[in-house]
Amino acid sequence: MSRVALGAYIFLFFLYLFGPLVVMGISAFNASSYPAVVPFEGFTWHWFSALAADRDMIYGLQNSLKIGALVVLVSVPVGLAGAMLMQQVYARARGFYYLVVVSPVLTPGVIIGISTVIFWRDLTTATGTRFLYDGTLLAVLGQSSFISAYCMLIFLSRLQRFDPALEEAGLDLGASRTQVL
Repeated sequence: MSRVALGAYIFLFFLYLFGPLVVMGISAFNASSYPAVVPFEGFTWHWFSALAADRDMIYGLQNSLKIGALVVLVSVPVGLAGAMLMQQVYARARGFYYLVVVSPVLTPGVIIGISTVIFWRDLTTATGTRFLYDGTLLAVLGQSSFISAYCMLIFLSRLQRFDPALEEAGLDLGASRTQVL
């Protein structure tokens, strides 16, 4: 009985997870005058051509792709640096460092967004660099503070499996700390 209940739970979980995607996928190809799943009035590409013709949607897509690429370019190196620092920090300080670095993951996105806007507004006003108070820059910084924590966790899991004896061997063979890194 528990096996059946587990199977039903997993089915409902995936239905809840992927159901909206299936509904959107079906309604995207429905020929009705308003995007809907039922009644299915026929297959069409109309919604995709309407999307391609909408300048605001294309501009939004371009901005999203630009911000996404910039977030990756910032988050991956910051996450890698954070993970490498976590490996090198003293064991007594590691818990506090981990709490500080991972806290953006635990903080709701709305709070990160509002605090990013307020912080940069005040900082750029106080320093006379108001030109930096830009929506794209703020989006990249806010998202990077969140995504870099995830990157750090992924890198950290991989670095923890790394054998520290290899670093010691490199140092014994005459390599500098930078070369060992």
